Amino acid sequence: MPPPKVELNLSPVKDAFVRSNVPRLNYGEEQEMMVGRTMNGEDFNSLIQFDIRSIPAGVRLKKARLMLYVEQTAMVGTPIGLYEIEADWSEVGVTWASTPVYGRRLTELNADVAKEHAEVDVLDIVKEWYNGTAINMGILLKAEQQLMDVYARFGTRERGDKYEPKLVIEYDDPKVASPGFAEVIAHIVARQNKDKEVKSTITIKSTWDDSPPITGHIRVLNPMMIETFLTVRRDNMYSKITVKRKDDKPLTTTITVRSKDESVLLTNLVVTRDFLTGFVTVRRADEDEIPSVITVRRLDDDDSVSSITVSRPSLAGLVSVIASSVIPSTITVIGEQVSDVESLLTVRRSDERDITSSIEVWSNSSLESSIMVKSGYLASSITVPFKGNKDLKATIRVNERYHSDLTTTLEIIQGSSLPCSITVEMYDDGSYVFIM
Repeated sequence: MPPPKVELNLSPVKDAFVRSNVPRLNYGEEQEMMVGRTMNGEDFNSLIQFDIRSIPAGVRLKKARLMLYVEQTAMVGTPIGLYEIEADWSEVGVTWASTPVYGRRLTELNADVAKEHAEVDVLDIVKEWYNGTAINMGILLKAEQQLMDVYARFGTRERGDKYEPKLVIEYDDPKVASPGFAEVIAHIVARQNKDKEVKSTITIKSTWDDSPPITGHIRVLNPMMIETFLTVRRDNMYSKITVKRKDDKPLTTTITVRSKDESVLLTNLVVTRDFLTGFVTVRRADEDEIPSVITVRRLDDDDSVSSITVSRPSLAGLVSVIASSVIPSTITVIGEQVSDVESLLTVRRSDERDITSSIEVWSNSSLESSIMVKSGYLASSITVPFKGNKDLKATIRVNERYHSDLTTTLEIIQGSSLPCSITVEMYDDGSYVFIM
């Protein structure tokens, strides 16, 4: 059940009205206040202010209504605008000439029926006053259209409790001591006694308000013998799961993160043990894209054996090895007969270090591929195997842009009947190319 709701009725601490034809006279102690324009063309505005400091700290505001008792009205169909006052003013000192500066329009009030209360929702501005994001200087009421003989009269605080303006506020107080909602620090312990199995479930619900965070933790002291499942059903709940183990005890663990809606769920999984065996699986539906990054770090004196497998042939991905000179690695691209896998392998090296590497294309003679070496000083070799029952068409093109000699060797290991040719093309700038 939700917590009890508290309703608070506030009376104004000051109210007054001002009139254009008497700009130096104060009307702060009258039993009525006016808004609009009379028959003789005189304009009237009203000012009102409430003190909300009696609202307890730490509550959640649910409703805030401004209620005005309508004494007389000729404003049917003509709304009254409510504007935020931005400067201080005195109830017994404010006049038309000294009307305080007012700014943004907050909302509008309809005073269509006399001898009844007109009300309007002012929750947004009351929340700002309560949270301290806006300064409470009160509200100014003025007709949105200054039409001749269109005005309304309202009761003031001098008129008495039944007719005075009211600010009715409703809030939930989380500190109310009611069953199930008290702020109690508690511990729940589930113990297992030798050969007995104790099945336990701990469920924490907070359905009445999404705003307050629930700070909590669950600790399993005997992970070798207890199977545990922890489920978080809130899609916007920040959570952290820490799995610890000793060096001499294996701990089989699975963490599953599901996101059923279209929003992107930001998730980080960090493994701090360099000797801990594990794997991460990312699944997605065909119509959704899940951007993800897997980062593997290692120390200089340790080897971290790892593998990344992409099972979707149409899934774009990038594998980057930062410390390539000291990390042995292998990248395997598998293509089926009925599908094409477009891929690019880029190997970079610094000027002072050599990178020993090899690229092998195997098991599919019909797989079109190309290898480009951009460095003119990079020693390399390309081996093209040949099987007796298949024809393998291959072209090797070597570009040389300068006059320096380029040492090149073409060796045919098997098959003296293998047709081949070497073409040398010369260009006007002195460069030449071997086409083998």
